[in-house]
Amino acid sequence: MSETIDKPLFVNGDFVPSWDIKKIVENQWSNREKGLIKANYKKMDDNALSELIGRPKPATTMKRCSMELYRVKKVGKKSWKHWNEKDLTTLDEEWKNKTDEELAKQFKRSTHSVKLKRIELGLLRGEWNGRKRKK
Repeated sequence: MSETIDKPLFVNGDFVPSWDIKKIVENQWSNREKGLIKANYKKMDDNALSELIGRPKPATTMKRCSMELYRVKKVGKKSWKHWNEKDLTTLDEEWKNKTDEELAKQFKRSTHSVKLKRIELGLLRGEWNGRKRKK
């Protein structure tokens, strides 16, 4: 693959310089490129990373994932917040007067969590198995 190509190469209508053809053909990533991805993947999105490296965004994304550099926040059991008696009592007293969004802010939980606990306790606002009841 160390052949030099004398004719200009066009990919999707864009001119590709001869030094870039080797990358496309061999699909080799230099240690510098890998290092740039590893150093910047947390603070830059894939568009910015691809501009920094000089590779297409899909290739940069695939390389980042193949290096097992993910941006997904892992959730462990320690982050699960259990409902205590005080929260359950407050939910029972205030669910009619406040929306699920307001209760979620009050309990520092997600709206979905509040809604599920409310339905679990039988505090229904017309829902039945996630559907609105027919009136």
